[in-house]
Amino acid sequence: MKFNKKIIIDSLIGLILGGGIIFIVYSFLDKETLLKFLPTDNLISKMIFFSSVVIAPFLAIAFHELGHLISGLIQGFKTELYVVAFFGIKRIDNKVKVIFNTNLQYFGGVAATSPKTLLRENELIKKYKLIFISGPISSFILGVVSLVIVLNFDLVFNPFLGLLGIMSLGIFLVTTIPDRTGIFFTDRKRYQRLSDKGETGKTELAFLQIVNQTLLESNCKNIPLVKINILKQDNDKLIQFWGHYFEYQHYKDNGNKTGVEIIKQTLENYKQLMPKSIWKSLEID
Repeated sequence: MKFNKKIIIDSLIGLILGGGIIFIVYSFLDKETLLKFLPTDNLISKMIFFSSVVIAPFLAIAFHELGHLISGLIQGFKTELYVVAFFGIKRIDNKVKVIFNTNLQYFGGVAATSPKTLLRENELIKKYKLIFISGPISSFILGVVSLVIVLNFDLVFNPFLGLLGIMSLGIFLVTTIPDRTGIFFTDRKRYQRLSDKGETGKTELAFLQIVNQTLLESNCKNIPLVKINILKQDNDKLIQFWGHYFEYQHYKDNGNKTGVEIIKQTLENYKQLMPKSIWKSLEID
């Protein structure tokens, strides 16, 4: 199976936007304004600037993911995962624990919350749409506020705030303009898919319902096959994969060894689409 060209193109668009916005901002600023973003001769100012090169990107990511997390918690969801770079928190055995992250797929930030009970379709859609859009909104607000401070005040932290603002606006663009970053739909695309009144909306809803029920029951034993089949019948290869994967888990949790072996062979056809770290984490025996 060949790699999906659209996924590669969307990923490249995300990388170009992220790096391009920094280059554009610094290139087109007049000298007086540009100096507000650069360190002065003061040693502390220089230390802040060079440390911000490392700290600001991860802080911008953390704030973006925090937007998703807080949006879920405010609506009564529970924390499942919040990771940025090497550190985060994760629900393990129904307890939220601090973890050291070794999964490269989570290194760029991830946040996940889930309902405490199964929700009606309309309620589930409404709440997840808010969660999806909260990340980009958080990034946009942080970016604008940071840049307004830099442009209007002469502070020793301006170089840090300038880079933080630019990175935050870059994340806003990366999560709203492309359809995907890597194998995952962007926040804007998921919001758009869930808002769809046709088959796309049904597929996105089915995916969320399956994931939520799996988290609530800690297994896929009672996942309706009709929901799984919605994913399997989608035109998108990655969505098909998740349909087959949930079917695999469904048969496994129900002790159907024949079904497990059949679906396992099917999953092998999709293996090249999945990053090795994700495939390994799924524990497909």
